[in-house]
Amino acid sequence: SFAGELRDAGVHVNLGVIADVDVGDDYYMASQRRSFGGDPETVAAISAALVEGHCAAGVAATLKHFPNQGSTVDDPHRADSISTNDFAAWQAFGRIPYVDTRAPLIMTGHIRYADVDDGTPATLSSTITTGWLRQDVGYAGVVITDDLHGMRGVADDYAPEQRGTDAITAGADLVLYVDDVFVAAVIDAIVARAEADPAFAARIDESVERVIRLKGALGLVASLDPAWLPLCGASE
Repeated sequence: SFAGELRDAGVHVNLGVIADVDVGDDYYMASQRRSFGGDPETVAAISAALVEGHCAAGVAATLKHFPNQGSTVDDPHRADSISTNDFAAWQAFGRIPYVDTRAPLIMTGHIRYADVDDGTPATLSSTITTGWLRQDVGYAGVVITDDLHGMRGVADDYAPEQRGTDAITAGADLVLYVDDVFVAAVIDAIVARAEADPAFAARIDESVERVIRLKGALGLVASLDPAWLPLCGASE
């Protein structure tokens, strides 16, 4: 299987299982033919099967892009990506593939809602990352952001270091930069913020625990037996 090939190649995490639900054929994900269509239940079934295949192979699959890149017309790589679904529409539509998911990771996208946190991208939004994903959906696994390095949907409005600290504040456990140009500055900013802000330091501690659990389940922590920790369906 594909997941087995990843495992055999030494890959522990696959940053892709698309769970976006298309609002229309002219929307970004549909136009790229990257998604599984416009029926939430079908998308949920297909993405869940892909997650389970990875679980069986011992590879951590990442479900993306939360809340739903299928509801944006614009490509977040190139521009601000604003959802045409409000919260109520998302609950009945884009939310469905994430309900009761066993995916070890979920990726948040640079998806903006005009009336949520003043249009802040989901990657940096506490309302969306902590409120919608953690509290509403009840997800307890690892949350990783989409690329914070150069995607225009976030890079045009936020400095590189702020993207990282804001994402962690919002509830992300891992901040993804696809180039190492900003990494040293981002790390310095995270450390400085943690030293100055006990609440931020506590937020980091929560993420460290989740990431260590995931690494332990993958056999990457010498002192932890992978049998002690479930790779899929993490719970707090």
